[in-house]
Amino acid sequence: MVNDTYIKNHYKRIAESYGENGLSTIKDQVIRDAEMIFFVDQIKDILNQSKNENPTLLDIGCGNGFLLKTISENFPSIKLTGLEFTPELFTIAQERKLPNCVVYNGDAREPLPFEEQFDLIVTERTIINLLSWKQQALAFQNIYKHLRPGGFYLMSESFKESWTLMNMARKEFLLDEIPISKHNVYLSESGIKSMKKIGFEEIQGVHPSNYLSTHFYVTRVLHPAIRPDGAKVTHTQFAKFFNQALPVGIGNYSPIQFRVFQKPLS
Repeated sequence: MVNDTYIKNHYKRIAESYGENGLSTIKDQVIRDAEMIFFVDQIKDILNQSKNENPTLLDIGCGNGFLLKTISENFPSIKLTGLEFTPELFTIAQERKLPNCVVYNGDAREPLPFEEQFDLIVTERTIINLLSWKQQALAFQNIYKHLRPGGFYLMSESFKESWTLMNMARKEFLLDEIPISKHNVYLSESGIKSMKKIGFEEIQGVHPSNYLSTHFYVTRVLHPAIRPDGAKVTHTQFAKFFNQALPVGIGNYSPIQFRVFQKPLS
């Protein structure tokens, strides 16, 4: 499809640069840690309410397998499946040889290389790598098809509305807009409405969808506004202090949102 070569080349470079490293696809450790907390806590909550002793989970766009590894370590009883589009990342994920896990090289927009339905499906900044709403809709339809009735879809994906608010806050300090990366197309609330038309029901997760908002305001707005020229940009004591001093989820300034959906039983 259009732009597939660009996406594959981008993530080939990521694979070559980061290998199995947890910062593959995201350089901000706070974001990566928060995503792991979201997925682990949400899966734990779902399993605690379920009588299913042999749950199954599909990670679409599993990258180098870091999330699969984290889930495997926390939930050894879950049967894991990964799907990765980029050959180089697929190879890294496969070579982890995680127990009770199989990884496929495949495309979320096309018929998946298995017929199985899953209790849980997760995506971590995967849908935004599909560079049109039409392509994203195909992926959502596939997710719905492969989710068992009553199953849950957990997403950590970026949204345009909160990206706009973040840049509005930056503009107040005369800061330049942070652009959306060329390998991303952010979701929108209208896209969520389309998901609901497919059949998804959005539910309240154990963490707020805007969990990362405080971190984004501190690191993408406040710190750049007062930072002297030449001062440290990332991994600062400034960000560490305010991330600990302030509650999470203030405002809606994080493009990355944590959202949970369920497929109805009937």
